[in-house]
Amino acid sequence: MRDHRAKFYFLLLCISLPLFAQITSIQLAEPTEGAIIACQDQRIIIEIMADSDIDPATVALEVNDSVYTLGLADSNLIWNDPYLEYNPAASEIYPDGRVSVVLHPFMDLSGDESMEQSWEFFVDVTPPQIAMASPMDETVEEIAFDITIELEDPVFSIPEAASGVNHNLTVVTIQAGGEEQVLSYGDPALQFDGTTYTISTDDLDIAFMDNQEIIVFVETCDLSGCVSGPNCANIQFNFGTGESPCYLEPNPITPNGDGINDFAELRYPNMRDASKDRAIHIFDQQSNKVREITSPEGAAWIWNGRDDDGMPMGQGTYLYVVIVDDEVECDGTITVLR
Repeated sequence: MRDHRAKFYFLLLCISLPLFAQITSIQLAEPTEGAIIACQDQRIIIEIMADSDIDPATVALEVNDSVYTLGLADSNLIWNDPYLEYNPAASEIYPDGRVSVVLHPFMDLSGDESMEQSWEFFVDVTPPQIAMASPMDETVEEIAFDITIELEDPVFSIPEAASGVNHNLTVVTIQAGGEEQVLSYGDPALQFDGTTYTISTDDLDIAFMDNQEIIVFVETCDLSGCVSGPNCANIQFNFGTGESPCYLEPNPITPNGDGINDFAELRYPNMRDASKDRAIHIFDQQSNKVREITSPEGAAWIWNGRDDDGMPMGQGTYLYVVIVDDEVECDGTITVLR
């Protein structure tokens, strides 16, 4: 009698479904709770630790209001002990935003019921974009100026779903004529204050000419992760440079230290190009050269009414000549009043 009973119990054990065990712990293994990911087809893996079987017919996983059960009808939900794995179909990929995951209560074979479990994570499939750039789609008259760029990861309706900009991967390329310069994060010419990138044209190795189109390319990525990497974008914006004709203002000058008309600013064509040999010569009425200016003060070429020794020149009219690569670009007269 005992042999028949033992065989019967052994038969029951063999035909039972060894799919689950009585639950000791349930946790979201992939992705982690609250994670921001860039995969539209992110799989969901739930680890279920147990020590007795459960009824697989009672298992239901809800993802964004769609419910999936184990079995042939839902091949995108599988059990691979100790993991319950959901792989979204091509028609069920995630958009930007929140993904809610609910593991509904299920029964074990003894009739006990588990607790409902819920998690959420966020999907960011939109790359960063330019929030502000200057100058953009305009003509710049200044000789030296700053190029500023602000990047943002679009927030849309759910702020938690924006992973942010990975500034370590940002690359800015500036093209002017046939020249270009590539600036990466950390380059001294590409300053970053935590919000805004600033590029001073004085720090660039390329020269801007008059009436030239400048193209700025920005490569940027966000902080989200995926098998294929983060979301990245290549963005560009343009601006132009104006013409710098022969120019001298004010005239006359009154260099008496009162802060009004104490010096004259001189401009000449293509003065943005620092690769050329440039000099401004000042002559008195007897054709004696009293001053030679070989470099600008900041972005401006100025004469303050003094000679090469720093002595103030007397009242009168003086001749100025701008020479670039041994060629006269501009000339004229300037008057000093005392």
